[in-house]
Amino acid sequence: QKTLLNSGDMALRTVASKLSIPATVHGFLVSALGLLLVFRTNSSYQRFAEGRKIWEDILNISRNLSRMIELYSNEIGKERQTLLVQMIAAYPYLLRDHIRPGCLCESPEGISQKNRLLIFGTPAATVDTRYEGDKACRKMNFKRNCWVDRTRLPWSLFRNAPLEKMARAKNRPLWVCDRLGKSIMGIQYGPNYTSRERLTM
Repeated sequence: QKTLLNSGDMALRTVASKLSIPATVHGFLVSALGLLLVFRTNSSYQRFAEGRKIWEDILNISRNLSRMIELYSNEIGKERQTLLVQMIAAYPYLLRDHIRPGCLCESPEGISQKNRLLIFGTPAATVDTRYEGDKACRKMNFKRNCWVDRTRLPWSLFRNAPLEKMARAKNRPLWVCDRLGKSIMGIQYGPNYTSRERLTM
């Protein structure tokens, strides 16, 4: 535009003067961009707050259930009590791996042959959401091998037999919840442990 304005041709200078954009247009763009940024920021914060609230609920429920198990330890039994507490402790790890598959996987070269455990049926994407961060994950919907170390959390919380069953489960958080429910239902009633306490747990 400056070249045309400095040219000696009157027609070119006239065309160049009409190529300029009024300042009011920039004002409209600034307002639109400001609204867009505010909307995106609020949307991101709402998603963060929602996820934080969900994890807080998981923490509170796990703490309350652990306290109930400790309160009725005589009726539950020491062995079953240990099993229940270990499954509650493992649940957040397994849920995280279910939402973001592969976050617990390790390189098999860095794990000793004795402690290697192959986790079957770990897809690259398990959760279908409307958020941009998960769209790329859905394009890689395939199954892959995932090696983990038995001596690390949450795998070290389980014995060999339950650990092998959990490794073959397609939905490991649901497998833990189902095993928790069955273990709680197997507790015998007593003077301090009735159907009300079982329903509460």
